[in-house]
Amino acid sequence: MELKDLIKMEVPTATVVFRDDIAFTLRYVSRAKIQTIARQSQVMQYDPKTRARTPQLDQPKFLRAFLELCVTGWKGVTPRSAATLAPLDLSKVPADKLDEELTFSLDNLAALVAESSELDGFLQDAATDIRTFNPAKEEEEKN
Repeated sequence: MELKDLIKMEVPTATVVFRDDIAFTLRYVSRAKIQTIARQSQVMQYDPKTRARTPQLDQPKFLRAFLELCVTGWKGVTPRSAATLAPLDLSKVPADKLDEELTFSLDNLAALVAESSELDGFLQDAATDIRTFNPAKEEEEKN
């Protein structure tokens, strides 16, 4: 029996609670997929020391591609809860909309993650940890 024959073709998903009432629906991201995204996110830049063009990671491009691949939705992200993750000007939000859930979009997610190292780290850790997607196995190991 070959291990490669046992690897699921369907990418597992899971809803993971970040904090309080904020949750994200994530897809599992393999190491190979991250490497592919990193290669696709490279840009060539001139290095004056070597006088040659060298590949550099375009960090915003990589982050956006990673988020597009791994996050499929959220629950509980409101202007008030987002303000605990990023410096938001809540004076621009009407009082009756402070606790209204924000529409999930890649642009909204990328803006929030760009301002929150905590959220960025959480999403990367959760999406790349297979235990996130196998909760039953984790419970068996504890017993």
